[in-house]
Amino acid sequence: MNYAVIKNLITGVLHRATLSDMEELLEDRFIRIHRSHIVKRDQLRKLLSELGRYQEVELADETVLPLGGHYKRQLMFDIGL
Repeated sequence: MNYAVIKNLITGVLHRATLSDMEELLEDRFIRIHRSHIVKRDQLRKLLSELGRYQEVELADETVLPLGGHYKRQLMFDIGL
């Protein structure tokens, strides 16, 4: 079964769809950063690195999420790095 948990600052909602399906439905205000995570662009605050390699992102609420290698290039391009 495929499902996505859609979270906001207050709660989460379970939605039956794949993240790929959700990615197609969402506006350009969102970006996929990992096979398990799509985030709103304006919530991205920091790229966190270890040994010079960006591996995580920090959101405005200080949540830290992994940054998937497959999605890193697009994120770096989008933020001008």
